[in-house]
Amino acid sequence: MSEPVEFGRYILQERLAVGQIADIYRATTTTSQGQTLVVVIKRIRDELSRDPAFSGAFIDEAKIASSLDHPNIAKVYEWSRQDDSLFIAMEYIEGTNLASLMQSCSEQSLRFPPTLAIYIVSEILAGLEYAHGLKDAYGDSLKIVHRGVNPHNVVVSSDGKVKLVDFGMARASNRVHGTRPGVFSGQRTYMAPEVFSSSAVDGRADGYSVGVLLYELLTGIKLHDSGESESIYGAISSRLPSSVYTDIPVDLDNAIQKAVSPEPDGRFASAGQMREELNSFLIHWDKQVDPPMLSSFLVEALSGRSAGKSGGGFAFGEATSHWFSEGEDLLRMDPLAASSPAPEAAPVPESEPDFAPPPKGSFTAGSTVMAVEQSGLGKKRHLKTSMYVGAGILAVALLMIFVISGLSSKPDLQEAKPKIEEKQEQGFSGPVQVTTDPPGALIFVDGDPVKPAGSPPRILNLRSGKRRFKLLAPGYIPWEGDVELVTSQPKDISKSLEPIVGTVVIRSKPSRAKVYMDGKRKGHTPISIENVSGAKAHKLVLKRRGYLPVRFEINPSDWQYDKEAKLVFEKELKRPKKRRRRRRRR
Repeated sequence: MSEPVEFGRYILQERLAVGQIADIYRATTTTSQGQTLVVVIKRIRDELSRDPAFSGAFIDEAKIASSLDHPNIAKVYEWSRQDDSLFIAMEYIEGTNLASLMQSCSEQSLRFPPTLAIYIVSEILAGLEYAHGLKDAYGDSLKIVHRGVNPHNVVVSSDGKVKLVDFGMARASNRVHGTRPGVFSGQRTYMAPEVFSSSAVDGRADGYSVGVLLYELLTGIKLHDSGESESIYGAISSRLPSSVYTDIPVDLDNAIQKAVSPEPDGRFASAGQMREELNSFLIHWDKQVDPPMLSSFLVEALSGRSAGKSGGGFAFGEATSHWFSEGEDLLRMDPLAASSPAPEAAPVPESEPDFAPPPKGSFTAGSTVMAVEQSGLGKKRHLKTSMYVGAGILAVALLMIFVISGLSSKPDLQEAKPKIEEKQEQGFSGPVQVTTDPPGALIFVDGDPVKPAGSPPRILNLRSGKRRFKLLAPGYIPWEGDVELVTSQPKDISKSLEPIVGTVVIRSKPSRAKVYMDGKRKGHTPISIENVSGAKAHKLVLKRRGYLPVRFEINPSDWQYDKEAKLVFEKELKRPKKRRRRRRRR
C-alpha cells in the first residue's frame, strides 16, 4: 500500500476492505498516556454520510454502541465526522469472524463440534442479555436490539473469546434499504420477520437470529430465505439437526424451532432464558468447553484450510476482524452450500487515499481479513521488502569487494569468503518436508501454524537458521525441538509421536454400575481405568439393573496434551418410564 494517511487523530495504515456501506482500515492512534493503540476505522461511504436519514440513525446508534461495555461485545472507542465522512473507531481483534470459520470447515468437510457451537452461541447470548437489559438514568429500558446478528458480525479471537460487533448498524442501514437494494441480501436469512415490517422489534428478534445461526453451526446446512415469513421455520422443521447428526438430542431440535418461531410470542422470552436452555445440552456430550478449546479448534480449522480456496496459507494471529453489512465483500465464497451471487463490491472513490486494495481471492464474503503470506500481507511484508532491497545492495557491495580484492593479495580474498558465506546463511532454506506418524499432525514453526502445500506436501519460504518446530496430533504427546535449516538446501523431518497413555475415571449416580470398555468388562463404578490409549476411540457402556444403560465415547481429541493425562466422567443413570396398564373392559 501507499504511505500512511492522516485521518484526524488517527493514522490509516492500510485499507482492509471496500464495501457498499463503508471502507475498513487498520489504523493507529496515540492515547493520552502516550501509548500507541491499534484500532479498526470503519469509514462510512461519502454518499451515505451525506444522507440525512442514514447519518441521523448512525449517530443515534453509535451513541448507544459506544456505551456498551461487556466482554462479549467489541468495544467502540469513538464515533465522529472527519473530512465530511462519518466514521467509527472500534476495537482491533486478532482472529476471525464466524463466517470465515464456518467456510473453512465447509471447505475441509470438517464438522463444527456441537459443543463449541453451543458455547459460541451461549457467549453471543450473554452479550445480548447485557445489551437488552440496559436502562437509562430513570430506570427505563433503552430497548437496545442488535438486529444484525449473523456469522459476519460474530468474532472469534485467537485466544478463543467471542465478541459481537456492529451493534445498531443494521438499524441504521435499514433507513436506506429502499434506496440501496442488496444491502440485506445475505443478512435477510438471519433477520426476524418483524425487522422488515412496521411491527415493534425487541430482544426476541435477536434470539431468532441466534437460532438460525445455531442451526447452521450444528448441521452445516446454509439456509436461504425465500421472502416468506415462515420459510426459515419450514426449512429447519423439514430437516432437523438430529436427522443430520444422530448424536444431537431431539430436545435441542425443539429449542431451535422455538427460537425461530415466526411469531415473537412463540420464542424464548429473553436471551438469558435461551442461554440457560442451551447450556443444559452441554451435559449431553459430557465435555467442558472453554476459550482454550475454541482457540485450539480455530488453529486446526484455519491452518488446514484449502490453499486453492483461500489463495494461500494463513499467517494465523496476524489478522484483524472487520465488520460491515452484507455486500461489503471482495469475493463471495458461501460456506456450507451454494447461493445466489453476491452483489459486486462498490467501486473505490477517486477521492479516497491511494491505498492498494487487497488481492482478489484473499478474503471471504464479509469475513476476517486474514494475512496471507503469499500476497505480502501481515507483519512480514516490510521485512520481505527490506530483504529484497538489502539483497540488491548486498550484491553490489559484494561485487565491489570482489573487484577490490582482485587487486589485493590472496589472504584478503580468503578473508572476504567467510563474510560472503555468512550473508548467504541469512536467506531462505529449501523445501521442508515433514513426515509424521500418525500422518496429518499439525505443524508449528516458531509458534505459528503452517500448512504444507504441493505434492509431496512441503513447507516453503522458511528462513534459514535455527527454527523451533512443534508437532501436534490428537491423542499423542506433542514433539518439540530445534531444527537447523540451511540456505537453499531441502530438509526432511521425520518424527513418530508417542501415543498418550492415560487414566479414565468413571463415577456414576447411583454407583456400582458395571463398566464395559470396547466390549470388555472393567469393573464397577467408581473406577479408575489405567493405561488407556489416547490414540484411538473407545466405546463405553454403563449398566445397572433397574436403570437404562448409558453409552458414550472417548475420542483422541478429548485428551489433553499431557503425559499424565486423566479423563473424569460423571454419569447419571435414569430409570425407565413406567408404562400404565390399561384396564380391561368387562
